Amino acid sequence: MSDPTQISEDDEPFLYQQDQVDASLKAVREAISKVSLTTICVECGEEIGAARKKVVPSAMLCIDCQEFKDEYKR
Repeated sequence: MSDPTQISEDDEPFLYQQDQVDASLKAVREAISKVSLTTICVECGEEIGAARKKVVPSAMLCIDCQEFKDEYKR
């Protein structure tokens, strides 16, 4: 009977995939933290108001640009 704690050559592709998943997850977490820290509108470069960031922490647009975008969609 083999030791379940031992890693065999057959396990190596799965370990590589797990490393890739871990790296991807780390990148996603870093991106999310950057989004929540962004206080400058990506569209016009103006400050995103503190009240808006409090209500919508992931906001990437100031209220004016968001309203324009929403109006344009209609």
